[in-house]
Amino acid sequence: MGSAAKRNYASEYLVCHEFERFSTYLSDVKVAAIFYGAVHILKHRHFENDCPHIVVGTSERVSSAFARDKDVSFKNVRHFTHDECDEMLESICGEMFRRYSRWLPMATSDVVHLFSATLSEEILFVCFEPIGDSKFTCDVNWGCMIRSSQMLIAQALILHYMGGSWRKPSQKPYDVQYIEILHLFGDSSLCTFSIHNLLKAGKAFGLAAGSWLGPYAMCRTWETIAHAHREQDEHGEHKQRLPMVLYVVSGDKDGEQGGAPVICIEVVSRRCHDFNKEQLDWAPILFLVPLVLGLEKINPRYIPLLRKTFTFPQSLGILGGKPGASTYIVGVQDEKALYLDPHEVQTAVDIKKDDLESDCTSYHCSTVRHLSLDMIDPSLAIGFYCRDKGDFEDFCSRATQLADKSGGAPLFTVAQNLPHSKPILHNDCSALGADINSSDDFYSENLINDQTQEDEWQIL
Repeated sequence: MGSAAKRNYASEYLVCHEFERFSTYLSDVKVAAIFYGAVHILKHRHFENDCPHIVVGTSERVSSAFARDKDVSFKNVRHFTHDECDEMLESICGEMFRRYSRWLPMATSDVVHLFSATLSEEILFVCFEPIGDSKFTCDVNWGCMIRSSQMLIAQALILHYMGGSWRKPSQKPYDVQYIEILHLFGDSSLCTFSIHNLLKAGKAFGLAAGSWLGPYAMCRTWETIAHAHREQDEHGEHKQRLPMVLYVVSGDKDGEQGGAPVICIEVVSRRCHDFNKEQLDWAPILFLVPLVLGLEKINPRYIPLLRKTFTFPQSLGILGGKPGASTYIVGVQDEKALYLDPHEVQTAVDIKKDDLESDCTSYHCSTVRHLSLDMIDPSLAIGFYCRDKGDFEDFCSRATQLADKSGGAPLFTVAQNLPHSKPILHNDCSALGADINSSDDFYSENLINDQTQEDEWQIL
């Protein structure tokens, strides 16, 4: 038998018929979704002669039935489940909750009390792991940028470990490497790239549970967490680090003033050298290029350039989408951007690294949505993954050709060195205990003087 908390009559009616609909899938089980308000309790007496296996009712009606055992008997109840117990903790319903303990038959072998999604923040904070230093236990209405970025980084890891031709197998068991990648993004502070750890790493950039942020801050957050885990790994703490150099390419100190970022080959080479602890000259590279391509709307001159980036073999797609609603843009078709939408709420799934039979359904999307390219938010970030030096050289060649055809307004450019570079420190890694003041991973190369920046901003 099951009991649910107090509802209005309309919702009680819907709950009743939802259980009746559900019962059609249980051919050998009789489900009687009864005991709800506005229906006389004597109407249910016929069940005494045709006893159902499962009975469902609202708390007031079940409580009343217990008190009037002459109308309906519960002496044969073996399992009692009470849902939405948090509602019963209120003062009015509390007496009903206490009565249950007296009225339940001694023969009842199993009593389960379930808490529901209606839990107050105070109870949720006790029962579930909060996100960051907040009381939030879900990321609804604020976590889309973080989720979109997780998609992009996960795709980079899939390309790195599994290759571009990999597809999710239709049967279990899954590949060990695939499961390990999913585990990195689990919704727990124990998972390397979880929303909890990203919030911690991005605190200096304004990243906080309950608040929305832009692509630039998200890119810097990934740079911070990647660097911190590399530092911890070097100190023997055995944190699983990102297996590639992460290079955030921005053309100014805050990434939000326009201007074309410059990928410096010299800097890339140095970072690869440092990443490999001076043992190898090259390493896989993940480029994140945050851009502002307009004011309120994207400047139309950039749309053909964005479309062209998807023809690069190194493309990871775009982090961005609609204003205030981040998505992961994975492709283009004609004048439409194809994207994966993180706004569908999913139940948290605990993927164990060694569980090759895990249910990974919610980690994949069967629906690809689209929007017009001219409706994309002008604040976005492009991702590229270069597996080796040859791949990087091919990427540089394609990027240079694209810049040459941009009519003086490139998305980004490639240069051999930075003669006028001015390092800008981002003192942001204290959140993860990493000292980055002397690290070149957290420099942004300011390649252009103030006048040039002003000119490029006016293009937008």
